[in-house]
Amino acid sequence: MQCKNDYIGDTGRSLGIRLKEHVARSNSAIYEQFSLTGHRIDPNNTKILASEDSDIKRRFKVAINIKQRSPSLNRDEVLELPPVYKSLLVSRDHPMSRDSLN
Repeated sequence: MQCKNDYIGDTGRSLGIRLKEHVARSNSAIYEQFSLTGHRIDPNNTKILASEDSDIKRRFKVAINIKQRSPSLNRDEVLELPPVYKSLLVSRDHPMSRDSLN
């Protein structure tokens, strides 16, 4: 059975290392999801939405993706976007592509 929940996060480390951290951290929403349901991360169904070396630019990209997609497992906003972004962001029904965030 495939889990329908999703999560958007950011890291300056490799994806594999970050996934292991989520699985091991008991205060992680992903850890809690696994504990409650028995679900596991499918590395083949894990996507990198955007890459960015700059920490602040990466945090903005993650915040934009979270606002647009409303992932079910995200609890906190990574970065509170300035109010002007509300009018600029495309609705969840029409998410921006990865290329439009670069």
